[in-house]
Amino acid sequence: EIRLLQLHPSYDPSSGIECTLETYFLSIAPPYKALSYAWNEDNQSQTVIVSKSLAHALRRLRNPYVPVLLWLDSLCINQMDDDERTSQVGMMGMIYQSAAEVIIWLG
Repeated sequence: EIRLLQLHPSYDPSSGIECTLETYFLSIAPPYKALSYAWNEDNQSQTVIVSKSLAHALRRLRNPYVPVLLWLDSLCINQMDDDERTSQVGMMGMIYQSAAEVIIWLG
Protein backbone atom coordinates (compact mmCIF):
# COMPACT_ATOMS: atom_id res chain seq x y z
CA GLU A 1 0.00 0.00 0.00
CA ILE A 2 1.02 3.60 -0.60
CA ARG A 3 -0.41 6.94 0.43
CA LEU A 4 -1.16 9.55 -2.19
CA LEU A 5 -1.54 13.21 -1.43
CA GLN A 6 -4.67 14.75 -2.91
CA LEU A 7 -3.80 18.40 -3.52
CA HIS A 8 -7.08 20.32 -3.38
CA PRO A 9 -7.80 22.84 -6.14
CA SER A 10 -7.69 26.59 -5.64
CA TYR A 11 -8.24 29.56 -7.92
CA ASP A 12 -6.06 31.76 -5.69
CA PRO A 13 -2.35 30.90 -6.03
CA SER A 14 -1.59 32.68 -2.74
CA SER A 15 -4.18 30.74 -0.70
CA GLY A 16 -3.21 28.11 1.83
CA ILE A 17 -2.41 24.63 0.57
CA GLU A 18 -5.03 22.04 1.49
CA CYS A 19 -4.46 18.31 1.06
CA THR A 20 -5.72 14.95 2.18
CA LEU A 21 -3.90 11.62 2.29
CA GLU A 22 -5.53 8.54 0.76
CA THR A 23 -4.28 4.94 0.83
CA TYR A 24 -4.16 2.74 -2.28
CA PHE A 25 -2.69 -0.56 -3.36
CA LEU A 26 0.15 0.37 -5.70
CA SER A 27 -1.07 -2.08 -8.36
CA ILE A 28 -4.48 -0.39 -8.65
CA ALA A 29 -3.71 3.20 -7.66
CA PRO A 30 -5.24 5.90 -9.86
CA PRO A 31 -2.85 7.93 -12.04
CA TYR A 32 -0.59 10.10 -9.91
CA LYS A 33 2.47 12.30 -10.23
CA ALA A 34 5.58 11.53 -8.20
CA LEU A 35 7.45 14.58 -6.97
CA SER A 36 11.17 14.36 -6.31
CA TYR A 37 12.69 17.33 -4.54
CA ALA A 38 15.38 18.24 -2.02
CA TRP A 39 13.96 18.42 1.47
CA ASN A 40 15.13 18.90 4.99
CA GLU A 41 13.67 17.96 8.37
CA ASP A 42 10.17 19.41 8.64
CA ASN A 43 8.15 19.67 11.82
CA GLN A 44 5.20 17.30 12.04
CA SER A 45 1.98 18.45 13.72
CA GLN A 46 -1.74 18.71 13.05
CA THR A 47 -0.89 21.42 10.57
CA VAL A 48 2.10 20.07 8.70
CA ILE A 49 4.93 22.52 8.26
CA VAL A 50 6.67 22.06 4.93
CA SER A 51 9.81 23.61 3.50
CA LYS A 52 9.52 26.72 1.36
CA SER A 53 10.66 24.68 -1.63
CA LEU A 54 7.88 22.12 -1.18
CA ALA A 55 5.24 24.79 -0.56
CA HIS A 56 6.32 26.54 -3.77
CA ALA A 57 6.20 23.25 -5.70
CA LEU A 58 2.72 22.42 -4.38
CA ARG A 59 1.42 25.87 -5.32
CA ARG A 60 2.84 25.47 -8.85
CA LEU A 61 1.38 21.96 -9.24
CA ARG A 62 -2.05 22.85 -7.84
CA ASN A 63 -4.82 22.88 -10.41
CA PRO A 64 -7.53 25.55 -10.09
CA TYR A 65 -10.31 23.12 -11.09
CA VAL A 66 -9.58 19.53 -10.05
CA PRO A 67 -7.58 17.76 -7.33
CA VAL A 68 -4.08 16.58 -8.22
CA LEU A 69 -2.84 13.23 -6.89
CA LEU A 70 0.80 13.28 -5.86
CA TRP A 71 3.30 10.98 -4.21
CA LEU A 72 6.14 12.60 -2.32
CA ASP A 73 8.20 10.78 0.25
CA SER A 74 8.22 13.43 2.97
CA LEU A 75 4.42 13.45 3.31
CA CYS A 76 3.26 10.09 1.93
CA ILE A 77 5.61 8.05 4.11
CA ASN A 78 5.16 8.23 7.87
CA GLN A 79 8.63 9.52 8.74
CA MET A 80 8.08 8.76 12.45
CA ASP A 81 7.55 5.01 11.83
CA ASP A 82 10.89 3.30 11.16
CA ASP A 83 9.28 0.07 9.90
CA GLU A 84 7.00 1.89 7.46
CA ARG A 85 9.81 4.14 6.28
CA THR A 86 12.08 1.14 5.63
CA SER A 87 9.31 -0.70 3.75
CA GLN A 88 8.31 2.32 1.66
CA VAL A 89 11.90 3.26 0.79
CA GLY A 90 12.27 -0.28 -0.55
CA MET A 91 9.25 0.35 -2.80
CA MET A 92 10.37 3.75 -4.11
CA GLY A 93 11.64 2.39 -7.41
CA MET A 94 8.23 0.85 -8.14
CA ILE A 95 6.42 3.94 -6.88
CA TYR A 96 8.34 6.18 -9.29
CA GLN A 97 8.03 3.64 -12.11
CA SER A 98 4.26 3.37 -11.60
CA ALA A 99 3.70 7.13 -11.62
CA ALA A 100 1.97 8.66 -14.63
CA GLU A 101 4.54 11.45 -14.43
CA VAL A 102 7.68 12.08 -12.38
CA ILE A 103 8.46 15.70 -11.58
CA ILE A 104 11.90 16.77 -10.43
CA TRP A 105 11.68 20.03 -8.50
CA LEU A 106 14.94 21.91 -8.17
CA GLY A 107 13.45 24.75 -6.15
